[in-house]
Amino acid sequence: MDSCAKRFVPTGRASLRPSRRIARRIRLGGSLALPCALAIIGCVGKPQNPAATQPATISDVATTQPSYWYSKPGSATVSASNLDELIAAAEAAIRKLGFKVDRVDYRTALVTSQPLVSSQFFEFWRSDIASAEDSAEASARTTRRTIRMEITRLKDGKFDLTPKVLVERQTIAEQRITNVALYHGAFARASPRDRQRGSKEADEGIMIPSRYWYAEGRDPALEKKLARVIQEELSDK
Repeated sequence: MDSCAKRFVPTGRASLRPSRRIARRIRLGGSLALPCALAIIGCVGKPQNPAATQPATISDVATTQPSYWYSKPGSATVSASNLDELIAAAEAAIRKLGFKVDRVDYRTALVTSQPLVSSQFFEFWRSDIASAEDSAEASARTTRRTIRMEITRLKDGKFDLTPKVLVERQTIAEQRITNVALYHGAFARASPRDRQRGSKEADEGIMIPSRYWYAEGRDPALEKKLARVIQEELSDK
């Protein structure tokens, strides 16, 4: 019995090896902890990139205004020597693409159309969209287009007409419903008694309408199409 007990009792240097390994690991971990902590503090102390700290939804409010997009240069231009013929061709092009003429101002040399809700992919008989991509976007969301034709007089006596097409998107705010049977009212027009309360805008005295349009860009493809149609109208005269 005693011989068996002596066989399992550690003696000598072998009994110190585990403790030395543990101590060595503790010293190694302590030596690495200080550089890691300094590296972390240094990273936090560096100036952050401003682009990475701003909200993803931040944008320039000016881009929602029609004047911002109308001030951009046009993608096509039509020249003519007779102002009356040029304006008549512009009116004919507006009607040919399914729009209605809204204003013809000879004093400011401006021709505009009424806003027209853009056609969807199955309305193949309409001509108010010039590309398949724009048709897909109009089918996925409610958009409308407005034509604005600006005419300038050149030094040689001729006139340049620049068609510009504004694209606007409709936004409809959801309304609060108190019963499942009134689900139809989720997108109905809000009554005066259901005006917003408790929101940041309402506290500042800003009442956002339940539905509105905001500008989101221009349509270069339709502008080029308008220029071609106007040029064809001028060549026929």
